[in-house]
Amino acid sequence: MNKKTIRLFCIGPLGVSAKYHSPWEDIWIECDLGMKKKFKDGSCVIGLIDLENEIRFEYRMIDNCPDHDRDTLDQCLKIKKEFDSGVKFAILDETFQEECPNLFVNNDFIDRKLSEEVITWYLEKRGILKTTPRYKWKKYSQFRDLKIS
Repeated sequence: MNKKTIRLFCIGPLGVSAKYHSPWEDIWIECDLGMKKKFKDGSCVIGLIDLENEIRFEYRMIDNCPDHDRDTLDQCLKIKKEFDSGVKFAILDETFQEECPNLFVNNDFIDRKLSEEVITWYLEKRGILKTTPRYKWKKYSQFRDLKIS
């Protein structure tokens, strides 16, 4: 069986080495869909520690500006509640953030392995993957050629 290859681009620590851990990373995803079509996305993979920081920030914003939009806070609290019940991955409501979504992991920090797991979950949720993919992390010099539309 031929596995689908997913190319990942990251200019943060995860793009440098698999040894790094980070609270969040922007990771660009590229894969062939066949018939000369490509899927490109630039998701932000966010660990639990950064989700909790976002919740604290949103509460401060509401305290300082009562008419501040509560959408982000409500979404983050929903994800935190899911994580408290044991869910491993979450995404902001698709209607809230349709393209390049924030992908959350129920772990303080992310590494390449965990990033690959959440991206697999996300691509399966989008209907792009049917089998377990193979991941190829591109170097920064190869990243410059990627164009996200």
